[in-house]
Amino acid sequence: MKIFSALVLSLMISGTSAFADEGTIHVSFNHLRNERGQILVSLYDSAEGFPNEARAALRTAVVPLDSGHPEITFENLPFGDYAIAVVHDENKNGKLDLAALGWPKEGYGASENPAMSRRSPRFDEAQFTVEAAMTELEIQLQYFHLFN
Repeated sequence: MKIFSALVLSLMISGTSAFADEGTIHVSFNHLRNERGQILVSLYDSAEGFPNEARAALRTAVVPLDSGHPEITFENLPFGDYAIAVVHDENKNGKLDLAALGWPKEGYGASENPAMSRRSPRFDEAQFTVEAAMTELEIQLQYFHLFN
């Protein structure tokens, strides 16, 4: 018992946390074409399912757009590599709406802001590393211009 008490006291005095290898991700979203609907956010810790299968994500969240500048925070994440995929779900149907040819009708984005192309971004293009107590990200939403 004395050893345990000494360890706890030592941690309290030094300010060292038992969760020193965990961090927080704070994400803000920019370039939305309007303030209708919500933002669907999926946080992945591997390429599996990224970016289109939210059920494969480590965490998901819905950010309402009625609160001013949209943002979200993910806490207690082990240090490591992650990627985030987002959808501006303007009609609140819980998915990215596509046109007949498969082009997105709503906005989308990913961490590291990969350039828009004819395919979804890969995990390695959106990957970032959490290696500190706080990681700040800014994701810019993109829209395919035929559907503005």
